[in-house]
Amino acid sequence: MYRSKLLSALWGLSLLMPLQASEYNRFQSSADFRPVFSPDGSWIYFYSYRHGTPEIYRISPSGGNETRVTRDAHFYAGVEMSPSGTLGATLFDMPGWRAKPVALSDEKGGVQPFVGPDEQFFLGRWSPDGRWVALTQKAKGGNLFVVDTRSNQRQTLVTSPETEFFCAWSPDGAWFLFSRQTEKGSALFKAERSSGREMRLTSGEHRDGSADWSPDGRWIVFQSNRNGQEGIFKMSAEGGPATPITRVGGNSSPRWSPDGRSIAFDSTRFGGSEIMIMSADGSDVRRLTHGSTRLTAPHASGGKLVHVGRQRGNSDIWLRELKTGRAHALTEGGEEDLFPSLSAEGTRVAWVRVHEGNPDIMIRTMPDGRAENLTPWPSQEVAPAFSPDGRNIAFASDRDGSLSLYTMDLKRREVRRLTDGTTTVNSPAWSPDGERLAFEGTRDGQTNLYLIDLKDGSSTALTEGAEGAFEPCWSPDGKTVAFCSKKDGNYGLYTLLLDTREVRRVTDHPAHESHPAWSADGAFLYFESNRGLNYHIWRVHLETGKTERVTELQTGGRHGF
Repeated sequence: MYRSKLLSALWGLSLLMPLQASEYNRFQSSADFRPVFSPDGSWIYFYSYRHGTPEIYRISPSGGNETRVTRDAHFYAGVEMSPSGTLGATLFDMPGWRAKPVALSDEKGGVQPFVGPDEQFFLGRWSPDGRWVALTQKAKGGNLFVVDTRSNQRQTLVTSPETEFFCAWSPDGAWFLFSRQTEKGSALFKAERSSGREMRLTSGEHRDGSADWSPDGRWIVFQSNRNGQEGIFKMSAEGGPATPITRVGGNSSPRWSPDGRSIAFDSTRFGGSEIMIMSADGSDVRRLTHGSTRLTAPHASGGKLVHVGRQRGNSDIWLRELKTGRAHALTEGGEEDLFPSLSAEGTRVAWVRVHEGNPDIMIRTMPDGRAENLTPWPSQEVAPAFSPDGRNIAFASDRDGSLSLYTMDLKRREVRRLTDGTTTVNSPAWSPDGERLAFEGTRDGQTNLYLIDLKDGSSTALTEGAEGAFEPCWSPDGKTVAFCSKKDGNYGLYTLLLDTREVRRVTDHPAHESHPAWSADGAFLYFESNRGLNYHIWRVHLETGKTERVTELQTGGRHGF
């Protein structure tokens, strides 16, 4: 939801990260970035914007079992892993989008920072023995450091007037790779850890960076535009000629597998950025993720279904007639349009539009009304939801410093704050009688469902537990709340009977399934799922458990949803 704000912060660091210009363009087009293998080679971790915010995912090197690892209020850029399997990332913290290198202590947002609260660094890599963590200072002319994970003491690796960025350790930890800004690009260097002695490995008027050392210590792979487009190259660890091992452009962030037989990387050859894998010689190239075309975030009302359609970098709102299956785009253009909500009668739609780095709530009367910005403020507004009578919209906003719950009277445009900011909120959902709101709230790193009474302001917890609960949705009779959770190992759909608090699992599939939406008669739950790798809208019959896909992808252009 803060994607473009984060992009602006990253773009401002282009002098620090020599390959940032190309990466910025790839961020605009979605979706999956910077793969890294687990120590045993059984997983590839990466980060992705496929749900609007940067989160960490993992996938098998064979291309199956894709899983969302984090689901919290943090904003991650980059993934690393220690030799013992601890996940790390650069976290962009608010306010000010401060860059913090952290280790993830759990999957619900618990983090352990490597630097002080007022310092800004990017996470580099753990040393092969796991004792040291390399850091790149977030500043023009940023220097390289290491932190002792035992004592938290910091040592300088490289200091110079130029800008450096840490790349990789040699397998024995005696040397490290880094890129350095040059007059007409950037070059790769290696330096001896004990003496600081440097050796330049590449030269020329191009950008070389994002390098990795092979497990046997003989080879280095890196990203370069030396052939006129971003590609993956391979060279001796002692320097010398570099050989391209990718044949098309748009490839970056190479990483060796622990056995040295494969290289994972990200690529824009399919439009959006995807995770790819190939043999170490560049043969047997395979696509692992399929995030560039996605149909997500359904909401049903008045015989209609709205959802997000993402294809080749564009996120638009689509309207589908449930009886006929006809669909058309409600929005088109270069903006990010996300998280739609239909009014009860199905004549108005609200959604989030990210414009110039700021998410606001838009509203439009169908079929021919103009889109209007309800929240033209400098703060961030997300997750709109119409009240049953259509007079109000609930939403989350940080206008008072943290993501809190608000309602707006659509006629008077009066805003009322419902929560005090001690809980980070998201995904409000109205009860059918309009007297209560269910929402997801994050406290102490755990996200669960809460209920607030709009008359007296009292709130109660609906769920508890470290596995988390997200995206509440009321049944039409007001007796049940559907939600998404990782209670049984992967994200699936559940229902909660409010009278007894009985929880029942609705879908039981290894795919990632979320964003439940009830049909008007209460017989079906619509949801998004990546069964078959691509994200589509599905529905499940609550009595029989039968599931079926609602949306189809057809060839012939962006309007083939």
